[in-house]
Amino acid sequence: MQTSVKNNRFRLKPHEIAALEKMRANHERRVLVIPDLHAPFIEPGFFEHCQNIYDKWNCNAVHFTGDLLDNSFSSFHEISPDGKSAGDELALAIEQIKPFHREWPIATVCIGNHDAIISRKLVASGLSSVWLKDFNEVLGTPGWVWADKFNIDGVMYVHGTGSSGRNGAINRAINWNTKIVQGHIHTETSIIYHANKDELLWSMQLGAAFDSSSYAANYAKNFTKKPIIAVGVILDNTNKSFNGLIMKDDITWRVFAIYLLIIAVVIMLNL
Repeated sequence: MQTSVKNNRFRLKPHEIAALEKMRANHERRVLVIPDLHAPFIEPGFFEHCQNIYDKWNCNAVHFTGDLLDNSFSSFHEISPDGKSAGDELALAIEQIKPFHREWPIATVCIGNHDAIISRKLVASGLSSVWLKDFNEVLGTPGWVWADKFNIDGVMYVHGTGSSGRNGAINRAINWNTKIVQGHIHTETSIIYHANKDELLWSMQLGAAFDSSSYAANYAKNFTKKPIIAVGVILDNTNKSFNGLIMKDDITWRVFAIYLLIIAVVIMLNL
């Protein structure tokens, strides 16, 4: 017997949609930050969670922290002999990414270390990068801009490679003297502040949307920590900033069984 899945996404009336579009058209940028997806091993239900948070917080921009692809078939970790072939894994990853692109055809994407596996192995094989297709061509995601880092409203968005541990993001913020948003460290999710004599810095560290029960996560099966599944929301970083980490409030999600909302308010002084 088939069971129907209830769609709990908000259904707005025409006048409410018009008001929402007007709000999104103003000068306040509201960025939904989506952590490492590792397609085709995305946690079930995560896309719908992103939709709901985007609507709830009236977001008007989307950023991916990177590692959209897992590329498990070509991993530098031990590769499962029972895993999918290169072609099958990529085909399934493309299918999982399609809803994100259909919902948000314009987005920025940091290139993660897993995204870069293919290009790294191409170089290691002595082949020119001209043989490599770009990400949008492979994934069918025109309109997405891929780069190592982005400066959006004075906030630096990076993948997170090169800064690890609980304080990796805030250490990067201190070293670079800027506000940082990053992913990469799957088991850490936080907002941390650091004040020096001139200004207040902060970092947002997001975990991942990685299904830790998949075979691609076998390398971490004995780890004491598991991925923290969360999204971030960055609101108007010019003078006043609200930085929120929103975790899924569903007991079927293995990491959190309760709703957790961390809102930090920063009032930046015009010096």
